[in-house]
Amino acid sequence: MLIVSDYDKVLFGKKGDKKMDIHDLTLDRGKTTTVHGKIYGLDYLIEEDDYFVKIFLDFHNKRLIVLDYRGPNIHRMSHKLDFLVKENNFDKVFIKAKLEDWEK
Repeated sequence: MLIVSDYDKVLFGKKGDKKMDIHDLTLDRGKTTTVHGKIYGLDYLIEEDDYFVKIFLDFHNKRLIVLDYRGPNIHRMSHKLDFLVKENNFDKVFIKAKLEDWEK
């Protein structure tokens, strides 16, 4: 049986140790998780009916980086990225846009 004080020792170590970082992450609407420990970033793939986007959630630098994307609905994809940036309190978004998408 694990009691609360034992749980604290598992998460935070012995007395005098620094406390472990705890991060709440949003991956999508209704999809959140909590990470215990140091986190720098997370690769995440979003696949919808009309687009796919591979992103790197850079928690250390508070930015979202689009690694790759495909699909006809760039507008819908941009709304999803905007949602993730706001929910995770990021400051920046980096997208290496394809030439054919500049006018969209």
